[in-house]
Amino acid sequence: MSKRVGIVMILVTGLILITTFGVLSAGISRPNSYQLQGDRAPGVAVASPTPYFYLDPQVLNLRPGDVTELTVRTSHVDDLGGVNIHLRWDPSLIRVVDTNPLVEGVQVLDGNVFEGSSSYRPPGSGNSVDNGTGELSYARVLVGSSGVSGEFSVAIIPVQALAIGSCDAEFFGETMMTSLSTGDIRSGAVNGEIVVSETIEPPTATLTPTPEETLPVPTETRTPTNTPTAAPIENGLFLPIVFRDAPA
Repeated sequence: MSKRVGIVMILVTGLILITTFGVLSAGISRPNSYQLQGDRAPGVAVASPTPYFYLDPQVLNLRPGDVTELTVRTSHVDDLGGVNIHLRWDPSLIRVVDTNPLVEGVQVLDGNVFEGSSSYRPPGSGNSVDNGTGELSYARVLVGSSGVSGEFSVAIIPVQALAIGSCDAEFFGETMMTSLSTGDIRSGAVNGEIVVSETIEPPTATLTPTPEETLPVPTETRTPTNTPTAAPIENGLFLPIVFRDAPA
């Protein structure tokens, strides 16, 4: 009799442990993974999970001989203490116009990031353009100050169209954002496109760094018994964002 009671108690205890483990496992929260590309429900605004660099305009349309500006910007970023940009394009289509003839080489203009604060620029690679290879290197770091938060222009690039064609304006290499307190910031970059043609077509894609909520528009109600319906909201534009992990 005592042996049978002991067996029953062992089985009941095992069942309680299994049930308890299952409840605890179901309640453990798991970190969300970053989804670089994917679908979403129509009309739902989704912000990027990390700050990123992007180009303004996202698609640059030019005629041969035209001179205009291409600006490197950031989405919202917190505690920004440094920027490092590497950008490349097809050098047969455009060239960068030098902004400082008193300094050897080709330089671009500073944006408003770190404006009003002391900053350091590495010599040579801190503001340098190679029109032969079609590459830009740009870097700035805050000095003796806390990081800044917001959306910023980083570099303003005057360009001149040379020949008809199209190419990507591509971020590459050690393009990154840094924090004075934590080191590298997990960040991304959205590439752009340059189109040189005889006629300028209206841009078909625009980047909205901070998506704005779009409210449904109710349709006109014909009778009191009808239920108002919401007009469909068009799907938002998705652009691939390449992310870079900060070192552990």
